[in-house]
Amino acid sequence: MPPSPSTLQRDLHALWLSKRGSGAVPLRRAFDVIELRPWLGFLCLVDIEEQGRDFRYRIFGTRIASLIGCELTGRRLSEIDGGLRDGLRPGYVEVARSGAPATFTPALHEAWRTIRLSELVLPLSRDGRGTDMLLTCCYPA
Repeated sequence: MPPSPSTLQRDLHALWLSKRGSGAVPLRRAFDVIELRPWLGFLCLVDIEEQGRDFRYRIFGTRIASLIGCELTGRRLSEIDGGLRDGLRPGYVEVARSGAPATFTPALHEAWRTIRLSELVLPLSRDGRGTDMLLTCCYPA
């Protein structure tokens, strides 16, 4: 039986803590794709844009894309359908503002369905001078 999403999210948070060291947030380059293997498909790498008013998906996990029915790599959150955008935005804004990891359970409302997620949002830095990226790990709730 595979580990539960909460176990995988807890393990990813522990990895994030180990990469943080003495800094407020870890550097993006501290993470190697090989060590992220248990979470692949469920991860998104998100650039924080416009001082946290918008977000761009650098990488959008294939398993999440399959779940919600669309691929978002390269797209800005502001360009996405209202139900998806409105469900994801509050968690991203909070972590971008606070620079602290958080978990959320967004409900993504579409015309014909609601998708509930368990989402871990982790802040990252390109240069060590502040949070400018997010690493998210989403599973169906």
